[in-house]
This record gives sequence, C-alpha cells and structure tokens, in this order.
Amino acid sequence: MKIFDLALKVKVNPQDALHLNRLKVFINVNTGNSIEELIENVTSITFKELLNCIFLLNEDGSNFKTSINGFSKFINDAAVVENDNDKSMILKDIDELQAHWYNYATKTERKTLTSFKNSMALGQTHPLSQGNGITLSTVHTMKGQEYEIVFLIGMDDETFPDYRAIKAGGIEMTQEKNNLYVAFTRAKRFLFVTWPKERLMPWGDVKRRKISRLLEAL
Repeated sequence: MKIFDLALKVKVNPQDALHLNRLKVFINVNTGNSIEELIENVTSITFKELLNCIFLLNEDGSNFKTSINGFSKFINDAAVVENDNDKSMILKDIDELQAHWYNYATKTERKTLTSFKNSMALGQTHPLSQGNGITLSTVHTMKGQEYEIVFLIGMDDETFPDYRAIKAGGIEMTQEKNNLYVAFTRAKRFLFVTWPKERLMPWGDVKRRKISRLLEAL
C-alpha cells in the first residue's frame, strides 16, 4: 500500500522529487527520475509489475479497477511471491485499495487520479461512521475516534505485530506497540480482543497461528 501511495503521488505529479526519492528507497532503486525509468531499473518482478500498473492508469481512472484486478491476478500466481506472509499482505492491501476506490468512485461523477489521491489522504474514502450499525476499520484509521464497544480481531503473531516489524525489530516493533495502545484505547466501555488458531490464506491454504507476542504479557 505504501509503494502504491508513493507511486500514485509521483504519477499525478511527476515533479514530486520528495516522494520519488522515498519510492526509490522502498523499491531499492538508485537511479531514475520518473516511474517509467524506475520500471526499467527495478529488479523485483513484483515491484516492476506494480509500477507498470500505476504507469498505465488513465487520469480519469477509467481503467483503475481492471488494472488493479490484473495486478491481483499476477500476485495470485504462487510462483511470483513465494513467502506466504508477503503474499497475504499484498492481497490484503489490494483489497483495501479496491475498497478505497469504490468509496471514492460512488461519491463523484468527475473522477481523476489526483482527486482520488487527495480523498484518500483526507480519509474521505474510508468513512469510519455510518451513523448506526457496525464500523469496520483498521487501527490506523481509528486514531482520534472512540466507540462504546470495540472488537479487536486478528491478534495472531506475525499479523499484529506485522511479521515485517518482527524481522526489522527496533523502531518498527516500537511502532507496533504504539499501534496496539491506540487500538486498546478506542473503547469507551468494553474491549474484546480475539486471535485465530487457524487462518485461511487468500489462495486457499490453512495456516496454524499463535497468539500475538504483544498479548502474552496480558
């Protein structure tokens, strides 16, 4: 999701050197001053496919859904991404991105990639409250919000904390602990925390899970 966000910013504003340089760090590329040049220099097949997907997007977003679905199909090829955790996270990011586009596209008649990017940045594509019923949200988009009852689901290790944060350690794990604090403090009255013993992966495999290391002390 981060790479898509950075690449989209460069797509709509080719002069955005700040986000271009950040994108180059994420995809491990040292040279290139445009998405087209990054596509030529990046070695990762997955990053190359994602950048190409964004490069070919029409400004009015008319091929957005088709392009993203094509990238999802590409990722679903087991030979492309061998690590199950990587594959699962990418597919979840794609689903979240599709939800953002749907929420944006159903609220405007004059669609552009620029306005979509701005709407995402302002949180307008992921409304937290519908007035009644249940609100589904990520921890990040819950910041500053409070509800009477909160269910925090999916607290299995390598999901929360994210397996990439576990691998990196240091500040990444500190950030995951901060995110857990945010999640816990969204509840005004009741907080329910759950974790799965098994998780069905997007491609059909079932993997055994264990409780998050962040919860073991509790």
